[in-house]
Amino acid sequence: MNQNLHENYQVLVCGAGPAGLITAWKLAQSGISVALLDRRDPWREPVLCAEAISKSGLLNIVPQIDDHWIRGPVNGVFFVSPNGTRVQYLQEDAGYILNRAAMHKGLAQRAQKAGAHCHFRANVKKIEAVGDRWQAEVTFLDKQSFKITADAIVDCTGAGGTLTRNIPELVKLEQGRGDLESGVFTLLEGIEHEKDHIQLFFGQKYFPGGYGWVFPRDDGSANVGIVLGKEQAKGNPARNLLRQWIENTWPHAKIGQFFGGAISCGQSTDRLALNGVFKAGDSASHVNPISRSGIAEAMLAGRITAENLVLWLEADAEEKRRIEDSLWGQWMEAQGKTHLNIARAKPSFASIPDKILDKAAEKIVKIPVEKRSLPRIFFTTLLRSPSLLWKMRSLMGL
Repeated sequence: MNQNLHENYQVLVCGAGPAGLITAWKLAQSGISVALLDRRDPWREPVLCAEAISKSGLLNIVPQIDDHWIRGPVNGVFFVSPNGTRVQYLQEDAGYILNRAAMHKGLAQRAQKAGAHCHFRANVKKIEAVGDRWQAEVTFLDKQSFKITADAIVDCTGAGGTLTRNIPELVKLEQGRGDLESGVFTLLEGIEHEKDHIQLFFGQKYFPGGYGWVFPRDDGSANVGIVLGKEQAKGNPARNLLRQWIENTWPHAKIGQFFGGAISCGQSTDRLALNGVFKAGDSASHVNPISRSGIAEAMLAGRITAENLVLWLEADAEEKRRIEDSLWGQWMEAQGKTHLNIARAKPSFASIPDKILDKAAEKIVKIPVEKRSLPRIFFTTLLRSPSLLWKMRSLMGL
């Protein structure tokens, strides 16, 4: 899929994760000349996430999905409190366990078929303004370099990326460094787990400020990992805590290789577009601050970015500035306002004592499964902690 690249494009998309793939595909569908670059095939490397997405979140962006993108359905969740109390929440056909490699490859093929030039052995080392356009210095695996000039750049390089840093024209642009958290996972074999439920674990011993997960896969293994709060992770390496949790919970499981990375979990108020450079996905902190979900969010951000770029490319200088100014507001309307409220409440949730979580879980399990709802689970937990409930009044308008 590594195509010959041209020296000039209307748009250069850097990073072929969900945001970059959707951006390039939608731009190509609109007849825009676009190049999509990444330093590695987005389907050949382990994808650092828990692989689940809501059905509505996926189909809203990609109405026609390929069957092999899906490992299986998500029909519910088990919330597991620190003392092991399991609270089942049922919602038939709520989401999917993704085969991220298959989905990424499928989206790349769709982008290429629509006219995008894709190259996944190309690392964008830096960008610089050249007149009213942008020039990118690209290095290939064989160390050869190449320069691409584009009217606009879309940075989808991920959490904590450095592509747009220390550039005078972009000092007010979002940098994707908000509340960077540590996440690590592995693939386990030989553990019992529900094939159509995900499991989320809470407690200060192994998951301070975050949670642990078990996501089923179609080969009988499970994606098992943890994410830690930024402050709580200091002195508590996520990799060590994950290993301890696995060894104590599933002592006979076969542990695969560990993979880790940073997750940008704080909704920013910085600009998402400036002087022809746009941000989307993890590089723009398009991640739910508490659930840490970011697949559907990145795909939605990619679509919004592409729609605005189509207009931007045809606009005069004044209208270009107006479009860039409006992008942050569009994201706020789509999901950002909710993310900001969640981000404000996040420290309070992270500080809930284990005994409160245990008491809430023990109360909820007495409710018939068919009568449990996410709001009921949420408020039952709050009612166990009056001080937290009081904080929520101001943070989330309760």
